[in-house]
Amino acid sequence: MRSRRLFLLTMVLLGCDRADRPVAVLPLGAAAASNPQSILAFSHNVDASWYNYEIYTMNGDGTGATRLTDIGGFDERPSWSPDGSRIAFQSTRDGHAELYVMNADGTGLTRLTNSGPYGSFGPAAWCGDRIAFMSTRDGPAEIYVMNADGTGVTRLTNNTALNVSPSWSPTCTQLAFESDSDGIASAEIYVMNADGTGATRLTNNTVPDQRPAWSPDGSRIAFSSNYQIYAISPDGSGATQLTHETGAAIEPAWSPDGSQIAFTGTPDRNFDLFVMNADGSGVTRLTYGAGLDNRSPTWRPNPPPPPPLPIHVGDLNGAASDNTGPSWSATVEITAHEADDTPLSGATVTGVWSVGELTASCTTGATGVCVASLPAIKKSVPSVVFTVSDVTMSGRSYEPGSNHDADGSSDGTSITVSRR
Repeated sequence: MRSRRLFLLTMVLLGCDRADRPVAVLPLGAAAASNPQSILAFSHNVDASWYNYEIYTMNGDGTGATRLTDIGGFDERPSWSPDGSRIAFQSTRDGHAELYVMNADGTGLTRLTNSGPYGSFGPAAWCGDRIAFMSTRDGPAEIYVMNADGTGVTRLTNNTALNVSPSWSPTCTQLAFESDSDGIASAEIYVMNADGTGATRLTNNTVPDQRPAWSPDGSRIAFSSNYQIYAISPDGSGATQLTHETGAAIEPAWSPDGSQIAFTGTPDRNFDLFVMNADGSGVTRLTYGAGLDNRSPTWRPNPPPPPPLPIHVGDLNGAASDNTGPSWSATVEITAHEADDTPLSGATVTGVWSVGELTASCTTGATGVCVASLPAIKKSVPSVVFTVSDVTMSGRSYEPGSNHDADGSSDGTSITVSRR
């Protein structure tokens, strides 16, 4: 059992899923269009040696490959930060395997782990401000978690088995991982709670089940089994084979919207990158290394939406009708402003009149102005107050504390209109 585990761990440390890797001879190439708006990070073997992997990014259609690292050693297994601004990866640049993080353009390199000669290994799993990873710092290969800056390292698994390849659930409450902890003849897929408790075995096969990847909606876990890609429910039910490649299909990675899965394949006895629909259809080859390996794809998460732009009321002007009948009417012109006091058109202003607590709303025009009216006010009522309760517009955030009125007729939020 121990010799088999040592072999499996060696395959993890070398980044290999088979022992008869070919020598690389040709560079990256482009492929048919897939999703050019998306970005993939991956590992590329830049020359004919086994020992010069670097981190690259490329468009989701295989074009625009950009090299991010250049050390002449092992820079492998990238993973994105949740906001897509940084990339964590495994590197031997300081003599043994440790985890590092850099900006998405390759700048700002920072070392995260200091595990000594035993090392810490990717792919790291990033969720919120926590990173899960595998390390042999305490002897056996175990799953650990740390803060995104490398502090607060906590061991989650504690056995003599091989525990590797953590993958967070979208809610950061569970981790899927690969383990042979039940004394079984091959690695299987497990899930556990974020604190390491409640480990549950999902698969039960006589062939290795490896590299779990949780779908963005949390409903499926992709993994490789006998060098093909499968998907399974988080409760272990509904296992479905997705690939039927003539070579290996390993290292699945979900696109941010869950519609596609990138993976590493071996159609020409070297590693290259592919993408397919989430149901296994539409397989498209992205790279043509012809010997120069390309592997460990990972999609950049969709960047968070920009924060809403602040808006406010910049002017309130009230007027009363000269009505000789039994009633009178009041009108208020509301001017909505951007943060720089530029008039804002298309904003919906809602307010409340003091008489009867009647609600009024209007939408600002090209000059940023709209009008709220209150007809049929009894002449016994000498004045009414209009108070702005909200200003809404897509991509904007109402900040009532910024309301003002340059001419001083109001405070920008409430105005009194008196009968004439």
